[in-house]
Amino acid sequence: MVGATAVEGNQPGVARVVTDPTAPVSRRILIVEDDTSTREVLAKFIKKEGHACATATDASDALQQMTSWQPDVVVSDVKMPGMDGLQLFGLIRQHFPTTSVIIMTGYGSVSDAVELMKRGASDYLLKPIHLPQLKAVIEDAIARKQAREKAGQNGAAHAARPELRSADHGVSLEEFANGLLTALRLRMDEGRSHALRVADLAHRLAEAMHLAPTSRQAIRVAALIHDVGKIGIDNAILSKPAAELTPEEELIFHTHPLLSARVVEAMPGLKQIAEAVRHHHERFDGEGYPDGLMGTAIPFGARIIAVANTYDRMVFGADAPACTPEQAIETIATESGKAFDFRVCPVLNQVVERTGEADSWLL
Repeated sequence: MVGATAVEGNQPGVARVVTDPTAPVSRRILIVEDDTSTREVLAKFIKKEGHACATATDASDALQQMTSWQPDVVVSDVKMPGMDGLQLFGLIRQHFPTTSVIIMTGYGSVSDAVELMKRGASDYLLKPIHLPQLKAVIEDAIARKQAREKAGQNGAAHAARPELRSADHGVSLEEFANGLLTALRLRMDEGRSHALRVADLAHRLAEAMHLAPTSRQAIRVAALIHDVGKIGIDNAILSKPAAELTPEEELIFHTHPLLSARVVEAMPGLKQIAEAVRHHHERFDGEGYPDGLMGTAIPFGARIIAVANTYDRMVFGADAPACTPEQAIETIATESGKAFDFRVCPVLNQVVERTGEADSWLL
C-alpha cells in the first residue's frame, strides 16, 4: 500500500512529495496556495487525514502537476500571483473534467460564489479555514469525482451520487443548500460560516449517536439551511442583539424557522429535513418556538441542531462575546433536560474533546 505524503521544502514554484510508508492513502489532494504557512498547515492536516498531498505555489505549477501527478481534488486559493484561482478553475474544468475543485479565499464575494457554483465548483470556503469543515468538503469532493468517473464508465448522462437527493430533482441537496447559503450571505456576512460550522458539528453529533447515514446527511443539510429564512427578515431586526428586540420584533424574528422550512417543504421527499429546520428553536421543556413542542415530540434532528447551533453561537460570538468551548459545554450541560435533550448534551462534550474543536481554527 502506498503511504501518505507530506510536503517538504519552501522553494517557490516547486512542490515536493515525500512518502510516509506508515500511513494509508485514500486520494490525491493538490493544495494551490502562495502563502507558505497556510500551505503547510493545510498539507499537514490533509496528510493527517490519510490522503496523499502535494502543494503548488501558483496556478502554472498547479497545471503542470495536474498532468504529471493527476490529483483527485484540487484545493485552490483565489488571489495568487499571475493566473488567479478562478482562471485555474476554468482550465481544470476544461481539461480535467472529473477532478473536483474547492476554492478558498480571504476575499470572498457573492458574485464569485454564485459563478463558481454554476460552473461546478465542489465548494467555496472563506478564510479562516475551519479544518473539520475542510475535511467534510474534501470528502464530498471525492464523492463527486467518484460519481463523475462512474458516469463516464457507464456512459450515463448523470451519475447517482452517494448523497441524499430530492425525490423529483436530480440536484444534490447539499448543492441546493450551498446555493441558499450564498443568498444568505447577501444579507448576513457571518451567516454562511455559521451554517457550515453548525452543519459540521451536527453531523458529528449524529455520527457519534450512531444514526443511520441517511439520517446524518439529512441533519447536515437541515443544519446548513436552518437560518436561510432570515433572508425574509428586515435587516434592522437582524442587526439587533436578541435582548434589545421589542416584543413585536421578537415575534417577527421567531418566524425565521418557518420561513426556512418553507424553502424545502415544497420539494417532494424532504419532510425530515423540513421538520428539523422548522423545530430547531424548540426547547425540550416546551418553552421554545415556533410550535412549543416538548420532549420527544421535537424531531430528533432538530434537537441535535439546537445543541450545535447554541454551541456555535456561544463559542464564535454571534449573539454575545465569545466564550471558550469548555464554558459553552458547561453552560449547555446546565440546560440538559430543559432547553436541550439530555441525551445529546453529553455527546457534545465527547465530540468536541475528540476533535479538538478549540484548536481547529488554525488559518
